[in-house]
Amino acid sequence: MAVCDDINALMDRLREVGYESAGGKKVIAAAPTQWNDWLLPPEYLDVLDAAGAFRLADRSFQLFGVSPLNGPARDALAWNRAVWREGYGFLTANLFFFGCDAFGNQFAYDFGSPAPYPEIVFFDCESGESDPIGPSIVQFLLDNVLRWNESFDPMDRALLGEASDRGLIPGWDEDLAFRVPVSSGGAINVENLEILKSDDHLKSLGPVALRVHAENEQRTP
Repeated sequence: MAVCDDINALMDRLREVGYESAGGKKVIAAAPTQWNDWLLPPEYLDVLDAAGAFRLADRSFQLFGVSPLNGPARDALAWNRAVWREGYGFLTANLFFFGCDAFGNQFAYDFGSPAPYPEIVFFDCESGESDPIGPSIVQFLLDNVLRWNESFDPMDRALLGEASDRGLIPGWDEDLAFRVPVSSGGAINVENLEILKSDDHLKSLGPVALRVHAENEQRTP
């Protein structure tokens, strides 16, 4: 399928599911095309050119922009320079974060991956573990973010819906955070959720992730 067809399919699905664009469309030509020494994948910029920085109507996913006209959406360039990263230490090395789910988990391009193009990874905000997804952001959005049913719920929309029913609805710069991290024995239920500013949430979880990583390393033979 041609890139244009991929983008058109993505836009059709976004309109079907419901999304809110924060702006930034049609200004990509004036936006930075690299971060540090890494060239941002053209497909990512193509998606931003078509949809702008956006979040889904149910708040389950947000795509960060790279434009000064992102409106309320997160600026990926500023977010990747923010202090919260320091708490995760080496766990965020080579990662460029471009999106997040409602619970603060991040999606990133791994510029340290051996593939010819950077691999997209799911970054667990509590454990700091990165799980590979694939190289295409369009396919990632279509196959993971925008496709779900009762047996396939990668964005945990069931819990998100319970939180919304309780009035816990995160803003553009907020997360649904577990009061007691799941990795520290916290329950995965709505009673253990609160709303925190995203940077404060991840600042608090960086040391937790380093501890979890160290414990997992010790258990590995």
